[in-house]
Amino acid sequence: MSPGGLVSDPVSALSLGIALVAREPQFLNPSGSLRGGDNMAAIHLSHVVAGDLFLGFISAVAFATILAVVSGPTLSGASAIALGVVAVVLDIAFEG
Repeated sequence: MSPGGLVSDPVSALSLGIALVAREPQFLNPSGSLRGGDNMAAIHLSHVVAGDLFLGFISAVAFATILAVVSGPTLSGASAIALGVVAVVLDIAFEG
């Protein structure tokens, strides 16, 4: 088998991922559904494929993504409030 020959298309990759996670009982609830919900599939798959180190990396990337998404509206709101406070305190009319 040549490098990269195991998975040749996205459907095969998805099938391989499902097979790897679905056969591990530690990732399944007693009802047979994925522990943690469907959004945990990538996290469980990273643990099965590459172990604890890759699981930590994927978790860190997910956490950084959440921080990035939340920081944008937070900074935008803070700058709008600051502009309003400065305009009231200094009695400046901003045009634009």
